Amino acid sequence: MNYFVKILKIAIKVWVIGLWLFLLPFSFLQIEVAIKRQFSNSSEYNVAVVFGAGIMLNREPGKVLRLRLEKAKEMYVMGEVKKIVVTGDNSAFDYNEPQVMKNYLIQNGVNIQDIVVDFGGRRTIDSCYRLANYFNLKKAYLITQSFHVARANFLCQKFGIETVVIEAPKSSQESSLYGIFREIPASFLSIYESYNFKPQILSNNSEEDLSLY
Repeated sequence: MNYFVKILKIAIKVWVIGLWLFLLPFSFLQIEVAIKRQFSNSSEYNVAVVFGAGIMLNREPGKVLRLRLEKAKEMYVMGEVKKIVVTGDNSAFDYNEPQVMKNYLIQNGVNIQDIVVDFGGRRTIDSCYRLANYFNLKKAYLITQSFHVARANFLCQKFGIETVVIEAPKSSQESSLYGIFREIPASFLSIYESYNFKPQILSNNSEEDLSLY
């Protein structure tokens, strides 16, 4: 019996340590973005970045994405930003997040000249790398839901973009919980990939120099 108890205690310790190590990257990114919120100065930020989050039938943004776009449009109408960058997945013929995002903004009153489209943002790390290196983006608001802001903030800053995170409304408790559970392994992967990232070379017919903003 004593032998069994010892084995059980060791197993519990290993499980606790493993869980702690697994959650450490997620916790690190959450702490980092929380600290940044305390010292952010957005007075010189004129660009809002909206990350893709799923579309329906290649025509309409999903609910999570629509809330991000609405937040960007609100900031644009209020004069808080001059440009809105939409970045998302365009890896399949019948799946074009950036175009759907652009169409939605135009339909809701955003001037087409004030929308910049990145068709190569298949993942958050792709979006941040491309915005920094292809579009020369230096400063930006990052618009996404709370479960995603820490990872987006970390990756964009890693590639040299000064950021202020803006939380779009949550669509539902379910999507928020799903996002949190997804972000735990995604945070681990993002930290690893940020030091070992090999960007794909993708063409983009809408590249624009955003360093002026």
